[in-house]
Amino acid sequence: MKKPSEYHIELFVNSPEKLSRDERRWVHEWINNDEEVRLIADWYRQFYKQTEEIKKNKESKVDKPPVIHLKAIPNQLKNGNNFILAAQTATAKSKNKAIKTFVSEKHETLIRVIYDDKKTKIRFHAISQHLDDEDIVILNLEDDQSFYISKPGGVFEISDSVITKEKIADLDKCMIHLPLMKIDVFRDSNTGSITYSSSFTEKKGSSSILEITDKEISIDIENIPDKIKSERIILHSDGMSSLWLIDENHCRIPLKKFKNSSSVLFFYK
Repeated sequence: MKKPSEYHIELFVNSPEKLSRDERRWVHEWINNDEEVRLIADWYRQFYKQTEEIKKNKESKVDKPPVIHLKAIPNQLKNGNNFILAAQTATAKSKNKAIKTFVSEKHETLIRVIYDDKKTKIRFHAISQHLDDEDIVILNLEDDQSFYISKPGGVFEISDSVITKEKIADLDKCMIHLPLMKIDVFRDSNTGSITYSSSFTEKKGSSSILEITDKEISIDIENIPDKIKSERIILHSDGMSSLWLIDENHCRIPLKKFKNSSSVLFFYK
């Protein structure tokens, strides 16, 4: 029989119940008799083992680090061959290539980098005990001064016209910035009034973090603890994210940028 696709190998490792008995036997025989298939299966076992450990530890009370530094894991296949990851359907016509995996054992964090041949885009999938489903993450690549902003949940999608898959494959390290706190901003569609809810509890008698006028929202972080003092903010509203710098503990964002009835401000070192 022909060699199993990586889609079938991944299912065999992580969701064998989705394969028929004959398909499980077929993949198992190839793993036993073919070194390349065995290496791919071993890679998936290790990846899902690390992912499961991260998920188990997610509920533990551990201080969230402001920045996580990750190192690249060398590819295990011979001759520099890339793992080919089938798309999420069994009939996938396009192929995705896993070009890199970064890991921080200290902070139990993984980043898996996949190239989408069809869309010519690079996807970074961050998995961490410190990352919540709605969190937005900032990515810094080695020797690159640019910031890349994730979608909620730590998924990045970058065009290969911005950064090539060859450059990603050569990277030895990267780092991500995690949100230290967030503020949910609510805007009444009828009255236009604005309220907010912060993950940081403001002290009684201290000035508010947000000051709202008819033109802008002014953010003052002077009275928050040093461990969550921030240098930049991401505003996520209407499915879009924008980066704002904090200057001398202050930042001003025009009110028109808060497009939805509900927006979120994330704060980073």
